[in-house]
Amino acid sequence: MSCSEDEIEEEIPSVSSKPALELAVAAQNCIRFPSKQFGIFLDLLFPSEDPKNLLGRFLHLENYCTGHERILMKPNSDIDVDLFQAFHYPTRISQRYALAEKMEKQICEGTIKRMWCRLVAYYFEWLTGIGEIRSFLEEDKVFLCTGQLCRILCFVVSYFTYLGGVDGVLDFGGGIYFDPALCPTGLIKTFAGAITSVMGEAILPVMRKLRITHEEYVLLKVITFFNTSQFIGLSDGGIEMANKVCNKYRYALANLVKEYVEQNYPTLQESQRHELVLSRLQDLLQLQHGIVTMGEVDDHYLEKLININYGGLHGTLTKQIHVERHKSTIPRRYS
Repeated sequence: MSCSEDEIEEEIPSVSSKPALELAVAAQNCIRFPSKQFGIFLDLLFPSEDPKNLLGRFLHLENYCTGHERILMKPNSDIDVDLFQAFHYPTRISQRYALAEKMEKQICEGTIKRMWCRLVAYYFEWLTGIGEIRSFLEEDKVFLCTGQLCRILCFVVSYFTYLGGVDGVLDFGGGIYFDPALCPTGLIKTFAGAITSVMGEAILPVMRKLRITHEEYVLLKVITFFNTSQFIGLSDGGIEMANKVCNKYRYALANLVKEYVEQNYPTLQESQRHELVLSRLQDLLQLQHGIVTMGEVDDHYLEKLININYGGLHGTLTKQIHVERHKSTIPRRYS
């Protein structure tokens, strides 16, 4: 079914026309995100897809969602959309401009909303390209997608910071950064400083030690999303489904690491390569502990910023994700 631009705009529901957690899409609605480009697979048998094909699909998805066009004018930053719209019309939150931009603007009251919107739009586009999410019950889907948002985006920010290679400077993507030496004292410095501290202690050292590859990052991000070992709120069926999917991507990551070791250490004996594969895989998976902690800190401070409407952050979507979201989905140590 094809739709004109006007038809698409007319079919976008208003914020008040759908319950906050209603994600079902009416048959007549057009979904802008071109999910068919990414080859959706719903077979959860283990392993259900050739690891190389799976990796290629997610590299394509990552390339699409990260964006490449530089926005010369002020991009749209709309937080007065609801979860329904976020799932099916992510670019309503923010345009898809390049995340891998030169760091030009310090995080502050005037830039934090733009930063949040661009990263969250990226996240919801990325989710739409993961076909297995469609197999979850609606309530489980909401719990999982909203509960993992901070963790995944903290991983994204950590990876961009790792690529930037500037000690102590956090790269939020889209040209926005945090430099504690230049940021004035206040709540925003406390927020950015807290997540930078966790990242600097638990995430960046491991990334630098391993020299994590882009391919490893792409697969580990999916594993982190479906890892529910520290997640409360899913049904038993949802947990079982998440575990199956997580195992599928762990298998793909293990194959990727094996190829990496074989290519970079061809002179080692087979037993030595096997030990190196296990060690590298373990280190990669251990990154998730730091990501979980960083996500908790991020969620905690964002809730505070939203409640006082810092930088205009108080809106429908920000409240649904960080304030009104069922808090039992994530055990929080920062309350």
